[in-house]
Amino acid sequence: MFDHLRPQRSYAVSFHHVQLALKYSRMKEKHQDCRTNILQNFEIRPVGSPIIKTFAAKPKVVNARFILLATYVLYAGPLRDAAKKDYDKYIVFCPHHHFGLGTGLGHSFAAILQKAVINAATMPDQHTVLFSCDRCPTDYSVVVQDGEAVLEAWHDLGNGFSVEDPSWQSHLWSDQNGLTKGLQFNYEHGSISKMYDSCHS
Repeated sequence: MFDHLRPQRSYAVSFHHVQLALKYSRMKEKHQDCRTNILQNFEIRPVGSPIIKTFAAKPKVVNARFILLATYVLYAGPLRDAAKKDYDKYIVFCPHHHFGLGTGLGHSFAAILQKAVINAATMPDQHTVLFSCDRCPTDYSVVVQDGEAVLEAWHDLGNGFSVEDPSWQSHLWSDQNGLTKGLQFNYEHGSISKMYDSCHS
């Protein structure tokens, strides 16, 4: 389990997927059916989850990098009413953030999601919160509207040249990478989501 990025129990990406998708992208013409298979979208409705309505994964190769967009549609009611200890801690958005825990004072997902949902309940318009992780190249967006909280996470999984690539390794749990430890990434927050959106294929 430690050599796969697993944003949701039913979906995982291994380094082999990243490496092949980027290799086939460089070929331009050959093996494009294989490239399409690796980069196909995935969506599921988790059975029995009190918080997650749907989960979707949409990988892309952009500027010779593998970017994974993971989208969680969450029920706003349970998020608004739950205490931090009641969040489903089996959902891990990155090694450094998940429901109930996160790096930085007041920056746990429980606090961010709950604040976004409570604010939205008092505002007639859509409410959005944007932020990023400092220990892995990941942008996040929380949009609350019409009783749902949509959380998007854009993961930059690297260029596929080496399994030792910090951009890949930073997304995986290890003795050196977790809630309170790991490399510090210096990148423009919001740049990964912008890069993903710049490519329409």
